[in-house]
Amino acid sequence: MSQKIVSLKQNSAELRGALLDGVLGLEGQVWKVLPREVAYHPIGIESVIFEATPLEQAQKPHVRKWFLSAIRPQSLGLSLGPAAVVWLSGFWDQAWVFSPQRTAFVFLLLLCLQIAVHLLNDVEDHLRLVDRPGMVGGSGVIQKGWVSAKTLQRWGWAFWGLAIFFGLILLGDDPVTAALPSGSRWVFSKNSWMADFFGVLGVLGVIGFATGPWAARYRRFGNVLVFFLAGPVLALGVSQALFHRLGFREFLLGLFFGWIAWATFHSKHLQTFDADRQAGVTHLAVWMGYSRAKPFLGLLYFLGYLSLGIGVFLGEIPPRVFCFVLLGLPIIFGQMKLVYRASGPASVWMGQLRPRGNQIQITLAALTLIGFLLKF
Repeated sequence: MSQKIVSLKQNSAELRGALLDGVLGLEGQVWKVLPREVAYHPIGIESVIFEATPLEQAQKPHVRKWFLSAIRPQSLGLSLGPAAVVWLSGFWDQAWVFSPQRTAFVFLLLLCLQIAVHLLNDVEDHLRLVDRPGMVGGSGVIQKGWVSAKTLQRWGWAFWGLAIFFGLILLGDDPVTAALPSGSRWVFSKNSWMADFFGVLGVLGVIGFATGPWAARYRRFGNVLVFFLAGPVLALGVSQALFHRLGFREFLLGLFFGWIAWATFHSKHLQTFDADRQAGVTHLAVWMGYSRAKPFLGLLYFLGYLSLGIGVFLGEIPPRVFCFVLLGLPIIFGQMKLVYRASGPASVWMGQLRPRGNQIQITLAALTLIGFLLKF
């Protein structure tokens, strides 16, 4: 296989096209190019060094292979897990207003939004040169040359459009509305605009977080947006869409999952600390500094448990739910042990933080579900 090295200057006409399309015309031939190194000077990036391979010799895996890697199935629990808990919490009290069709569309909407976030994140990380071959961030499908950033971007916007489509379906006839009681200690709303409001927040939040020149995920308090979108906004939105209920229990569950989602992202940022700092990403972990960012991870998990504990104290969360979630403490302690065992962000121990963070989130959602299932 013939290969060559190509250097493109920052702000050159060819650079963004090479990053987005993944190809470059050289010597009258089309070459597949992958960024390998970034040359810096005191005020930023000077040039990007690409490895070029003739297009006909480039690896071309089946779409199923790169698509399954790109959507990151192991991370889909970020939205689906909390949604399932909120659904079961509402079903626990209001099984008589359960609508299978409406439930399916809500979960499809969330699934499409989550996939859109993953795909658009990969594209933006690639264009900003945060992710490059051999690095630990993202799914790696662009960096392996399996698919171009432009193609992945189109898929991302397609799933974002599908989420809007399912949202529009939910604007139609709502069988739940007619079944609502006239009085309750919960806050009920027969006005569909409440569910629309949370849906719009979620759809716009994907854009504001994942893509564009002002993408929140690259900024100091971007994970605050993760906390709200994967926590209170998601929990209250699902509850309102399915049961027309804005209850304090759902709010507390939203706080719990919001803190855990923030902890998951913070774990990833600790793992990619050096690469993010070098690329100019100024998320909270980089701003705090590595030594202060480590105990902050433990604080996030503590706040999650505190939210559930307050719910138990106020009689909103069943004690058995809290007891089951306590079973997740050993893997959280294991995560913190890795953080403090590592000598720094470049330590080999840090390579386990990201997958273990996802595992913690899925485990806690499963334990919460089991706690609510015991009602039946």
